[in-house]
Amino acid sequence: MAINPLKAFLFAAGGTVAAAGTAYVSGALDPYLNPTPPAQVAALTPPAAPKPADPGTEARLPPAEVPAAPAVVPQATAPAAPAADAAAPAAAGPVAPSFDVVRVESNGSIVIAGNAAPNAKVEILNGSTLLGSTVAGPDGAFVIILDDPLKPGDYTIA
Repeated sequence: MAINPLKAFLFAAGGTVAAAGTAYVSGALDPYLNPTPPAQVAALTPPAAPKPADPGTEARLPPAEVPAAPAVVPQATAPAAPAADAAAPAAAGPVAPSFDVVRVESNGSIVIAGNAAPNAKVEILNGSTLLGSTVAGPDGAFVIILDDPLKPGDYTIA
């Protein structure tokens, strides 16, 4: 069978169609056929300096109400300042931490990160067993990485 130019052309055209079809099906042509715009990323901008108020705006604002201070009876045995400091934390109560990241690897190691009250002690418990603890930073952020990986099984972490 002799090779003539028509047969060579048809063979090359068939190979080109096969290569293009394979590229299309495999997704190699997706960036060219369906261009997607770049992802929108939030830009960090420095906070704008507050504008100075106009001299006439103070008159338009309603006066701020100042709550009346409760009458304090001095005690002869205990100073008033420690009593006021002790009452403030009791009124606020404990703040439950929130978990932003809880990651468990296949080998059982765990990373937990989140937010709690500033300078609060954060403990990770499995039932009554203490798994790890740390102290939150001044901004309330904390990270706990367990020293010993957990064994396979079901856990309820609090």
